[in-house]
Amino acid sequence: WRRGIARMLLAAAEEAMGERGYERARLFTLEGSPAERLYQAAGWTRTDRREPYPPMGLMTVMYLRELGPRA
Repeated sequence: WRRGIARMLLAAAEEAMGERGYERARLFTLEGSPAERLYQAAGWTRTDRREPYPPMGLMTVMYLRELGPRA
C-alpha cells in the first residue's frame, strides 16, 4: 500500500494498450473501493454504469480512459 506499485502497473498497462493501437480503455472496480481514488488520480473517468458482482454480492462501477500520446 502507498508505494506507487499500482500506479506504475496501471501506467505500464495504459502504455502497452496505446502501443497496440487501442484508443480507449475501460475497467470495472468494486464501488467504494480505495482503487477508485487511484483511477481518478490517474485520469480515468467514472461512468454511470454499475454492474453486480455476484460472487461477492457487491456492485462494480466502470471507468473509462482515453489512450493517446502522453504529454
